[in-house]
Amino acid sequence: MADARRPAATLTMTRGPDAGRRFGVGMAPVTIGRQDQCEVQVAGTWVSRRHARLAWTGTGYIVEDLGSTNGTFVNGEQVSGPRMLQSGDRLQLGEQVEFAFEAYMPALVRAEAALPGMAPPQAQAPPPRPERRRIWIWALGLLGLLVVIAAAGVGAWYLLSDKEQWVVFASTQSDTDEDDTSETSIFIMHPDGTELSQVTTDSGSDWSPDLSPDGQTVLFVSGRDSESSIYRIDVDGTGLEHLTPEGGTHSDPSWSPDGEKIVFVSDQDDEGAEIYTMNADGSDVERLTDHEYGCRDPEWSPDGEIIAYACFGTGGGFDIFVMNADGSDSHRVTEAVDLELEPSWSPDGKRIAYSAWYMGDVEEGRSFTIFTLTNSRKLMLLFTGSSFDLESLTSGIHTIAVDGSDRQELVVTKEHSNWSPAWSPDGETILFASDRDGDADIYAITLDSLELTNITDSTEQDYTPSW
Repeated sequence: MADARRPAATLTMTRGPDAGRRFGVGMAPVTIGRQDQCEVQVAGTWVSRRHARLAWTGTGYIVEDLGSTNGTFVNGEQVSGPRMLQSGDRLQLGEQVEFAFEAYMPALVRAEAALPGMAPPQAQAPPPRPERRRIWIWALGLLGLLVVIAAAGVGAWYLLSDKEQWVVFASTQSDTDEDDTSETSIFIMHPDGTELSQVTTDSGSDWSPDLSPDGQTVLFVSGRDSESSIYRIDVDGTGLEHLTPEGGTHSDPSWSPDGEKIVFVSDQDDEGAEIYTMNADGSDVERLTDHEYGCRDPEWSPDGEIIAYACFGTGGGFDIFVMNADGSDSHRVTEAVDLELEPSWSPDGKRIAYSAWYMGDVEEGRSFTIFTLTNSRKLMLLFTGSSFDLESLTSGIHTIAVDGSDRQELVVTKEHSNWSPAWSPDGETILFASDRDGDADIYAITLDSLELTNITDSTEQDYTPSW
């Protein structure tokens, strides 16, 4: 009896995150996808968790699509059912990953039998193969199997390396309705704007995304169920889960560094917007804050010990606060009558980036409330007898030491908004949203040179980036 694990063919990645990598294929079924359990593991959002399967039929190999988001193709033709593979075929997963299939056992080069109902291909005698080449092929096949085994241990490294970093953001790029509303969806891309892919496709609006530490799952807020709720979804658009309980408004979700918990904002206790935590599956909800005027924008520190957030301060504006992850020892980092929001931690946990709007034309101590329109970049201030659009105020992106010292201005503009800073994992860049070129786009500022780059540069509205 033939050994089902013995390599009889190879898959060589000719395009994708690890071009040149070769996998041995035996007579046992082989699953291709992002999951650790897949025999051929491929990192990247264009590949589903279980994307396709190769199987030995006794006379040759077939490939089947496993309900993937972006499809499986052989020589450019989409696979809609079991498809016989022949040596030299090109196997494509979506638009970004391609393998070369080679059968090097003579019976597999051109199988005379096909699937039921399929016309068998013309049999061809295989060319003679020198013994030395056969030894090399066996060696490469065994090496491919070892690589598959190692892939489970190094898969996370690909996601965290420069080549496989991803950024999620909200955008109206998918809004094709001709009505006056702007509906946002969640998108994912590389930090340079390439490999753009849509994650959520609901007809309503989705916003405030946060990418999980392993790069596989996105938290976001949605009004798809007529109320503001928090959801999670895999980056390939599958596995949607509703996390927050019915009733109340839930927003601003952020992953803990270990991916086990989520911090978020809710008014579920009817006492204003307060900060809560829950497990990654939505269980064990715990309230952390009890501020008189409400809070927003929580984010965990890189070591998971501290949570930064924005809250009304005694001076009449929003300030940046920090507290222990259990809610204790809450204290202010910034203190001004300005609006200072959206804290983002540096990777070393020593500094916090945040957005600020300067309230120079507002009398100190004058009362107001603030809210965020769910599908727009605009923040509105409501005063007695009048209202102001923050776009008319001077705004900027700043950083500050966690102890409140050494405040630095990175970007400051008048009559244009700059908001939603997101610090890169290497600490060298901050992404943020700005409408300085008309439409809102995602920009990058390099911290050593303060050079600005428009990353999305679209004609639509792009907001709230998250690494």
